[in-house]
Amino acid sequence: AIISILMPLFIFDVLKTKNKYIIIISTIVLLYLVSSIGTKSPLLSLGIIVILYLIKYFITLIKNHNYKNLTFLTSGVVLIFLLCILLLPKTTFYKNIETHLKFLKVDEVSDLAKPKIFDHFIFSSRLKFWNKTNLIYKNSNIYSKLFGIGYYKVSTKSDIKMIEMDYVDIFYHHGLIGFIIYISSLVYVIYLVIKRNRRKDYNDMFSAYQLSIFLALLLSLLTGHVITSPSVSIFVALIINLFYNEISKGDNYE
Repeated sequence: AIISILMPLFIFDVLKTKNKYIIIISTIVLLYLVSSIGTKSPLLSLGIIVILYLIKYFITLIKNHNYKNLTFLTSGVVLIFLLCILLLPKTTFYKNIETHLKFLKVDEVSDLAKPKIFDHFIFSSRLKFWNKTNLIYKNSNIYSKLFGIGYYKVSTKSDIKMIEMDYVDIFYHHGLIGFIIYISSLVYVIYLVIKRNRRKDYNDMFSAYQLSIFLALLLSLLTGHVITSPSVSIFVALIINLFYNEISKGDNYE
């Protein structure tokens, strides 16, 4: 998660150098890092970032009628895509996926459509834990519904299994009131992003911060431990603070 949310800032700094050797070396290091970790989150984040940057550059080249560079860019994208396909089976990510499919005894692609297999493969059984926690929450008293069920089940003297989807965990474990307090700051950040985008005067640094925040909010829903775990959320808080400082330059935000 840390690598994923810092990735837009890293790419921004690399592209800002305009040094082709630094760009090439940094790209190789980043691709090696993402493929060797073996988890889905960094690869998903890299895919989102690359698609957004490509769309931006394609639009810019088309507007400027720079068809020569557009052709080179298109050819480069196709070559890199084919190279990634060839190298993918040798990566840790591919081997982990292969091991996961064997563990689930998936013989055909259609098997992934089965609810239990889909939940295990895509969400690591988070939907199953969601149903269990939801049942505990539904059977709790009004106090627990307002302030949360906590992290410890007194009746069985055991810890309650976390769903590992931040927004859902915050709601169940901190209750409706805790959820509103917790999420209100994030809603305000989203409001600032929308408000600033309508002005259309943001720079590339602002776009990098915005993309990092978007990935943090997305991964909070899909993988969890992003805005609730101190080791990761401290980076999110730092990026939001830098983002706020960036958009406050010359503005009158209170």
